Amino acid sequence: MLIAERKLLGERLGFDACPSPTWDILLDLYLAHHERRAIYLWSLCIAANIPLSSAHRKISELVPERASRALLRRSGRSPGPGDAVGGHARLARSVHGCLAQQDRARLSLRG
Repeated sequence: MLIAERKLLGERLGFDACPSPTWDILLDLYLAHHERRAIYLWSLCIAANIPLSSAHRKISELVPERASRALLRRSGRSPGPGDAVGGHARLARSVHGCLAQQDRARLSLRG
């Protein structure tokens, strides 16, 4: 439900008119989790619906030095110099729980 709403908003108003790269990244990872598929960090750049350089910065912000504040978790190979998006990503458990709760709440409102 959350993903459908975001897609509809982006298609109707244009993703550039209502940019929300963090939300787009989190929703893409949420969907990937439920589809049981790994997602490469570079594909999150595309999901963010913003220029690649901005998406690289956004992803770096979502995986800060302090793991307790991370919204994303990296796995796979470690990024090398100039490689900000190597490997795979998944949602932090707390973020997945929050999105699942929000999704259930929206579904219950629909009846």
